[in-house]
Amino acid sequence: MELFILLMLVYLAGLTLGVILEKLKIPWIFAALFLGIILNEFHIFSTSLSSSTFYVLSNLGMLFMLFIIG
Repeated sequence: MELFILLMLVYLAGLTLGVILEKLKIPWIFAALFLGIILNEFHIFSTSLSSSTFYVLSNLGMLFMLFIIG
């Protein structure tokens, strides 16, 4: 349950940052990249990195991003 709440907060932050970047004429996909870089510095996901659910969701996220890019 903690992982789900954390992912929802990250999703909402990504949407908010995406809207801000769109107003600056920057593609919204960079919002996810910037947010990932920022959150990595604060070690937000350090407790859930060992979870198999997190591993599956991270792989799905990478595939989704590759699909959007190419």
